[in-house]
Amino acid sequence: MKWERVLLRLALVSLAAGVFIGLTEIWAGFMQPPVVSSRLQAARLHRPSGPQVSQFPEFIGEGMGLALLVAVGRIVFRLRLSGVSRREERLTSLNLSSGGK
Repeated sequence: MKWERVLLRLALVSLAAGVFIGLTEIWAGFMQPPVVSSRLQAARLHRPSGPQVSQFPEFIGEGMGLALLVAVGRIVFRLRLSGVSRREERLTSLNLSSGGK
């Protein structure tokens, strides 16, 4: 029964990812690529891969973006790690005490 729930959740996440990819492809089809000057393109290519502390607003923005992604991931992908519910536990204990009839 637990494996069924896990597989169902995996199927739902896979379905959501597929829908997201499909919508992204549709949206990308409507977008026209921006015309970028060679100077801006060279600056983008030479940009460091990580945030730099010397550019404080960029560093704060990257940190806030990371914190937001972590918070959303925690909420979206939270799994219930609790065992048997109290109701099922009572029913099981009643069945065992009555001899399993």
